[in-house]
Amino acid sequence: MVFYYKCWYAAKTGDAETAKQYAAQAAASPTGICFPNKVEEILILQNAVTINPADAMAYYYLGNLWYDKRQYSEAIYCWERSVALDKSFPDRRPPANLSLGLLQQAKRERKVVAEMEQAFALDTTDARVLMELDQLYKISGRPFEERLELLDKYLTLK
Repeated sequence: MVFYYKCWYAAKTGDAETAKQYAAQAAASPTGICFPNKVEEILILQNAVTINPADAMAYYYLGNLWYDKRQYSEAIYCWERSVALDKSFPDRRPPANLSLGLLQQAKRERKVVAEMEQAFALDTTDARVLMELDQLYKISGRPFEERLELLDKYLTLK
């Protein structure tokens, strides 16, 4: 978030070139090391996606922040943008978050399952996403035998 803050500050002081440099550094930073949670960080992340509209991370973080603030439509929009910008997202969470957000708020079952399947396909060793996928299959009425077959495939001890 430090680079996003610096980007915002540079933009506010009129230094567009420095703001772009900080936006690029923020987008290239490792994932999973921050969780924006302050209201003012909404403006900071909105500034980041204005300066660098290709920043999948900024959309992801902004989606998490919107969701935390119970602004579900905005969260879903940001997660959709994040997934559209980077289908191989290193953290795998945007498709999973999007799936759960859609399930809880929009009840668009087919899209929900497809997003969670995409999240799991990115890393079939992620037990949490597998569990969430199985829960979605159960909710959507997938037969027990099919669900058990999937679990057996990925949870076989070697």
